[in-house]
Amino acid sequence: MHFLKVLKLYGCTSIDPVNMLWCLKQCKTLEALNVSNCIQFSEDEHISGLVEVCKNLKCLKVFKAEWICKFTSQTARFILQTNKLNEFAVTPTWGPPAVWIELMREYEEVQFGECLKSQWGRDLPNHLYVE
Repeated sequence: MHFLKVLKLYGCTSIDPVNMLWCLKQCKTLEALNVSNCIQFSEDEHISGLVEVCKNLKCLKVFKAEWICKFTSQTARFILQTNKLNEFAVTPTWGPPAVWIELMREYEEVQFGECLKSQWGRDLPNHLYVE
């Protein structure tokens, strides 16, 4: 796996996330990763670990139902600070749209997925939401 560039695991349900992290440590060329609907990946423990291991990522896709993986703006910010992503597509945890809009404005060079772009239409005052 030393020269692996793209890894699409969309919907896989029999992956051991810890073993996958260990295997990907050897891969220095991975540019695109899609672990959407892989229900065994948790946000804090596994997705953040993948981002730390895969330093050359340009594209990350993690689409999940909110009950599987609560993808917060703090996690998104960590991922964008850690990697030089060109494309970032996730299912966000619904919260104050202003937080997501601010994040997208800060990283305007990144192409965000439709789920994040939908936050633009929800630009309501922050006081309507509980942090």
